[in-house]
Amino acid sequence: MEAVSGEQPPFYCSQTQSKSRIRQMPYSLLFMVHVVLVYHSKYSKTKDMKTKITIITIFLSLITLFSFGQWQQVGYMVVNSNDTVNGANMIRGIGADVYGCTSKGIFQSSDNGMSWTNISYNTPVIQNEIINCIFSSLNGDMFAGSTRRLYKSFDNGVTWIWLNTLPDSLDFTDVNEMNGNIIASYKIGFSTGGAYYSGDAGLTWTASTGLTNTPKWRLLADGNRVFLGSSGGVYESIDNGQSWNIAGTGFSGGGFRDVVKSGNAFFSGDISGGGLYATYNNAVSWSNADTIAFDPFCQVFSVTEASNMILTAIDGVCNPSGTSPIKMSSDTGHSWVPFMNNLPQNFYGIVGKNTAETSFFTKQGNGKKVYRYDLVTGITASEFQQPIVSVFPNPFTTKATISVSGEIKNYSFVVYDVLGNIISNSSIISPETEIEKDNLSPGIYIYELRDGSQVYATGKLIVQ
Repeated sequence: MEAVSGEQPPFYCSQTQSKSRIRQMPYSLLFMVHVVLVYHSKYSKTKDMKTKITIITIFLSLITLFSFGQWQQVGYMVVNSNDTVNGANMIRGIGADVYGCTSKGIFQSSDNGMSWTNISYNTPVIQNEIINCIFSSLNGDMFAGSTRRLYKSFDNGVTWIWLNTLPDSLDFTDVNEMNGNIIASYKIGFSTGGAYYSGDAGLTWTASTGLTNTPKWRLLADGNRVFLGSSGGVYESIDNGQSWNIAGTGFSGGGFRDVVKSGNAFFSGDISGGGLYATYNNAVSWSNADTIAFDPFCQVFSVTEASNMILTAIDGVCNPSGTSPIKMSSDTGHSWVPFMNNLPQNFYGIVGKNTAETSFFTKQGNGKKVYRYDLVTGITASEFQQPIVSVFPNPFTTKATISVSGEIKNYSFVVYDVLGNIISNSSIISPETEIEKDNLSPGIYIYELRDGSQVYATGKLIVQ
């Protein structure tokens, strides 16, 4: 399908920009700078090792949050120039790619979010579906849950089948795997829900037992246990999703969605306003993670964790004037700070990460812009300055235009059929190149932008 991207932020910082970055620092970071300076002026000559360690710890925290801690606007999630995504339900890393599940279907990024390709919205069987979740099993099968059906792909999202042995019209919210069982959670409206499991890769399904008939949300596999967010609390299964029990006590909220683990602690956010819940005793008892940061009325829409950092996407009284919709903790949920940094003020209802846990992602609530926060240092500009490829119109009937951003190298635009046979090979010598339908029969094709053996971009090409 079409991969579209707009202007990309610069990967360098001039002296003028350095000064502006200081002005853009959030108050929490300015406070940390002040603390470091005070400690340094008072204890710089001390011989007390404990004090020195304190200074070093604060300094390293400042470096972690500022020196490489900035959001950058990366690619756009659009089907075409006039068809923008209204909402994102999940951003999840699978292998080397990142996927976005949205109101316009599934978007795939093979360059860590710099560009996004829609792989479902105009694809037979799954076309026009609102997608809630995506998951890849250990054998490589891909599952996607929509607001009415569960789908499966054997070829990394090129083609899909409907798993019609499941009841129709279920709103599937997540898929996971435990010891060979595929587990799928679902809801029906705002009142009912449950889960199914399959031991034969989705051919047949059995309803899980032990769950209340309330909406069910995200799944978390941890060791030999599976956790499931639900209205009324978090459930746990120790038999691969076949049966469930409530995972401890202390729940008082109405809609626990994401379940994540950080260190030995588990966290789950209540989308109905109860805040963020945490357990530090192996899910025996739960309580509000921070009665200041997530009270008195706090809707937690999304939670993710990477490299011992927990991110939440929130709204309500805990997001005063809409100025801090993302909060962060780097000490296993014991303290929280606003994590907007240079992110434009807006509504952000989703946070996610890549598989390597080197980047966080978020998306504007009703906008097309995707933002990325890199957790690792030492990333050079060339690592992410990949060409952005757009094909429009896509689908096309007679001809299409290939648009390639950045420096034009010795590129080839190679088209394959679904069996992997090369159908055409065109040279790209300018930012925009027109291709004709010629002998291409109506159907789905795969394209690659190549420079010799180096593949810079892939996507789908649909001929009508």
